[in-house]
Amino acid sequence: MEAFKETALSLAPAWRELFFTLHRCPELGRREHRTAKLIRERLEALGIPYTPLADTGTMAVIQGGRPGRTIGFRADIDALPISEDSGLPYASQVPGVMHACGHDFHTAALLGAAELLLGCRSELPGTVKLFFQPDEEGDGGAARMIAEGCMEAPHVDAMLCCHVESGLPTGTLCTRSGPVCAASNPFAVTLRGRGSHGAKPHLGADVIVAGAPAVTSLLTSSARKVLGAENVLEQDAPTLGTDDFGYFCNAAPGCYYYIGVGNEAKGWTYPTHNPHFAADPEALPLAAAVEAQAAYDYLRQEETP
Repeated sequence: MEAFKETALSLAPAWRELFFTLHRCPELGRREHRTAKLIRERLEALGIPYTPLADTGTMAVIQGGRPGRTIGFRADIDALPISEDSGLPYASQVPGVMHACGHDFHTAALLGAAELLLGCRSELPGTVKLFFQPDEEGDGGAARMIAEGCMEAPHVDAMLCCHVESGLPTGTLCTRSGPVCAASNPFAVTLRGRGSHGAKPHLGADVIVAGAPAVTSLLTSSARKVLGAENVLEQDAPTLGTDDFGYFCNAAPGCYYYIGVGNEAKGWTYPTHNPHFAADPEALPLAAAVEAQAAYDYLRQEETP
């Protein structure tokens, strides 16, 4: 629906105020009580049912008008132990704590996408799950939310995650087929069973590995509808940044992509995890529109000739 972008731009002022409020009051992982309260109050105002998970986490569900598949979106909500020095009028009011990785932006954008999807809920065959995840910067809240059942009842068929990138100008988006981020912790792997010869990989099958490129191709197609094909870029190599969104991708095919929030004219080009970091609020309605478009396209995919 091309109306997503137009509607998002009209609703943007209210979404920006929520973004500013979240930015002023950042909370560290496992302590996001005020943030969770704001999220749940907004969901209640929209009439979207939700379930608290992993203490300060929240799962919300938008049920479409007809049965169908389920798509999930993750927005992280915690901040970092960094003293803000951005000079923004809505800078952190909490000493030593700052939203230096755009989690406030992610949260506001996903709540915006939820509002957009409510406008076409009767047309949706299936379900949209919204995961507002705590503690991404710490021990990782993704695994705890999954352990508490967020990926089931109904089962999530595909996952998407948007992350800010100040190295990309507002109005652009970047994605990649294959690995995007590094792992942040050591691990051990035990393989059991009968594998295929290296020259005969077609004898093996991995549903999640096969499904992930398809989801990425969908999140690219939807972004082009909102931003224009020339503004949807391809990431040439994985980064050394980490994100526990990978836990969700272990449970369902997923796509992790970057939304441009850089604004060179305003000096908003500092990297994340930096006291000077700032995300351009003008990118907020675009991020929300892309998420809504992706959900709409994915759920209606099988119905489209």
